[in-house]
Amino acid sequence: MFIQVFSSKKLEKSLEAKAYTVSEEPLYLAILIKPQPGIWDELMDQDTMFIKLREKKELEVRISQRIEVGETSIFFVTSDDEEFRDICGELS
Repeated sequence: MFIQVFSSKKLEKSLEAKAYTVSEEPLYLAILIKPQPGIWDELMDQDTMFIKLREKKELEVRISQRIEVGETSIFFVTSDDEEFRDICGELS
């Protein structure tokens, strides 16, 4: 499934990224992004990102780990916000 990813609260620039629920306890999403100038560069230097699925509110999530696999960066993110649990449920 796809979500919108933002690098700041301003929500000016976004990109569409694939996301999968990879753990339920603790709850984690894996967000796959191809390296590119702009948001990806910013996310590589941050501990947080903002995500949005469809019309749901934008959520700030913590980036717990990043890995590079071939031509893709995978960001493992989590949040204590109850809305995050709803988004993960829709993605599973």
